[in-house]
Amino acid sequence: MTYPACKALSWAVLMLRLLAFVFLVGLPQQSFAAVCKAGEPEDFSAFFTHFSDDKPFAVSRTLFPLRQLRWEYGIDSKGNDVSSPVPSRASKAEFSATPSLSGVHAGKRLGFEDQETRCPHRGR
Repeated sequence: MTYPACKALSWAVLMLRLLAFVFLVGLPQQSFAAVCKAGEPEDFSAFFTHFSDDKPFAVSRTLFPLRQLRWEYGIDSKGNDVSSPVPSRASKAEFSATPSLSGVHAGKRLGFEDQETRCPHRGR
């Protein structure tokens, strides 16, 4: 190959690499955009069902470290109620290791009910 042909070929290879890089960098953003779009409200019932059943989806839609409140019940030596909430934080790994919300509901025979409320910000 002559020098100009070799130079053109290396330029084409460089452009292909650049396009591949741009595609790979943009791919995670596109997949995230399909999952969550700020500003577009979603149906809570459908969201909650998906969030309850699909642990990877729940992890993807949770901010970490996850703030938690656990209510601890107690009575002091004088018989006074000293029950109070105890704050803690859970990491992504700790949250991922717990069962899904629907699994907890089924295991403890719990239920839930969602009620539509009017949001003053949306004007519904």
